Amino acid sequence: MIDITQQVQQLIAEDIAAGEIAIIYKENKYGEELAQYFKLRNIPIYSKRNLNILEIPLAQKIILVLKYLAAEHDTPYGGDEMLFELLHFDCFIYHLLKLPN
Repeated sequence: MIDITQQVQQLIAEDIAAGEIAIIYKENKYGEELAQYFKLRNIPIYSKRNLNILEIPLAQKIILVLKYLAAEHDTPYGGDEMLFELLHFDCFIYHLLKLPN
């Protein structure tokens, strides 16, 4: 991935328009990883792949919170198996670390 990123940067440095450079990959996961490298180097990207908003980590967390609330509503303590994961979300840990002594 680093080599591909460097090759694209070199092409752009040689005044080849970014829109004229194409990269074909076998699986979407490779494109997602490559996009991260490109973002770090401020290389513009365009992908025909549609983004599924429900796969974004924040959306996954919100869905888990809603599932937990639904389980607790239906049966008291019904969402206990989800509670451990909920309490380890980065937003909760961040706030716990900032609590005054």
